[in-house]
Amino acid sequence: MAAAVSPARRWIILAMGLVLASLAALYVFGALEHSRRVNTDASTFDQSAYLHYAGQMRATGYGYVGGRNRMPLYPFLQSLVYSSGLDEQQRFERAKRLNIALSVLALIVLYPILRRWLPPLATFSLILISAFMVFIFKAAYVQCELVYYLLAFCSFLCMLRFFESPGWRLGLLSGALLGLTQLTKASALPGLVCFCAVAGVWLLARALRAGRTSRPGLRVADLATVGLVAVGFLAVVFPYIMTSKRVFGRYFYNVNSTFYIWYDTQEQVANGTRLHGDRDGWPDMPADQIPGPARYFREHDAGQIVGRVVNGLRHLHQTAMKSYGYYKYLLLHAGFALAVVVARPRSWFPLSPAQKVQVFFCLCYFAGYLVLIAWSTASLWGANRIGLQLFLPMMFCFALVIEASSRRLPAFQFRGMGLQPARLFQAGILCLLAPDIYVVLTSRLMAMAGGH
Repeated sequence: MAAAVSPARRWIILAMGLVLASLAALYVFGALEHSRRVNTDASTFDQSAYLHYAGQMRATGYGYVGGRNRMPLYPFLQSLVYSSGLDEQQRFERAKRLNIALSVLALIVLYPILRRWLPPLATFSLILISAFMVFIFKAAYVQCELVYYLLAFCSFLCMLRFFESPGWRLGLLSGALLGLTQLTKASALPGLVCFCAVAGVWLLARALRAGRTSRPGLRVADLATVGLVAVGFLAVVFPYIMTSKRVFGRYFYNVNSTFYIWYDTQEQVANGTRLHGDRDGWPDMPADQIPGPARYFREHDAGQIVGRVVNGLRHLHQTAMKSYGYYKYLLLHAGFALAVVVARPRSWFPLSPAQKVQVFFCLCYFAGYLVLIAWSTASLWGANRIGLQLFLPMMFCFALVIEASSRRLPAFQFRGMGLQPARLFQAGILCLLAPDIYVVLTSRLMAMAGGH
């Protein structure tokens, strides 16, 4: 028989429900107002290109090949509400409302995912930061980013979980999610390569060590679970990459990753392969003029290469500082996570082998993507859009370290109560968020475009 809920607890639950409903209403209202007053031109921020892609999908019975600049999953979602009977402005308004609905759905989905790893207060805090410091600014734009951020985060969590309990189900799920992420934005392949390298070496080392000591350990067959990640990925993207091979000559053809990131400036992009039909097929140019890694590293010295990455990181930092408001929360979480580790470093040393590999994977994942994103800012616009793909994974990892501090740091005593550092930190974040959300809803949201 279930225990009765006390009246006090019932009132707390009711109050929390009212707070959440109010915040959700404010979020939707703010996004709709931004749509009505700020994002009024479909020709900005690639929105007309996504609308065109969705329209071509419907017109061709989903046989449209596309220009291999934007990936097909998000246009497919938009095609479900596309109507040729509406004029361009009406289609634009409908598409914006769909994206707002998708943003709300993404935030709803995030809650149970985060609760599997984090306690309620940390989950609530992270949802609010994501909603009012990132999502609300991008919700009213016909862009793939919010869908991509969610899928990229889910695939990251699956890969992280794999190190705790490797198995064929988790391997296939990780691969499938990475495939969906790739079909939303062609940026998931580096994450797949990073995971396969780290997990493959780790499982191989465990298999060899178990064999040498003659102890029951990891079977060599378990190495196949890493291969299943690649299998799951290829199964999802197979129709798309086969079309790419047939029309463009390469399985993973994408104008951004194949050509544009190997230019030094956006002007070179505009005057390079784009002018020679790179979105209709392989560009009609002499082979020695087509950009690529071999040509780039041949024509640039080490100083220029390092300088491009450093300048890109500086640009990312400056862009984030001037952005929607999320950056200070990222820095606060990073700073407190570092502080709790430094406070008692010895208490963090007895990590399990799987946890050590998780930490190593996260370091490789973040460092690799930061370098790639910094590199791409030289020739691709939208540094904020690109960089924000790391926001959820980073915030999650910092929150996880902060919560783990509750088991490693003593509680502060106040009037006979033990206050854990993690709880105090999250309470402080919520106190900081309250006026920030007010500023977002009353001024910042209407003064700042969110499509860049």
